[in-house]
Amino acid sequence: RYRLLAEHHPALFERVREHVAAGRWRPAGAAVEAFDAVLPAPESIVRQILYGRRWFRRELGRDSRDLFLPD
Repeated sequence: RYRLLAEHHPALFERVREHVAAGRWRPAGAAVEAFDAVLPAPESIVRQILYGRRWFRRELGRDSRDLFLPD
C-alpha cells in the first residue's frame, strides 16, 4: 500500500518518508502485496518478501521487519 500512496499521493508519501527518517514511523509490510500463504509455492512467498523489503529499503531507507498478512 505504500507504493500506491507514493504513486497517487506523493506529497503525503513524502511526509511518511520524513517521519520514517525521524524515527516517528516504523514501516510495516515486508511484502509487495498481501499474498495467499496456503496455495503458492514457498518460493513465491519468499520472492514477495524479498521484493517488498527491497522496495522499503530503496524508497524509505529502512527495512520492514513486520509481515502484513491480513488473512
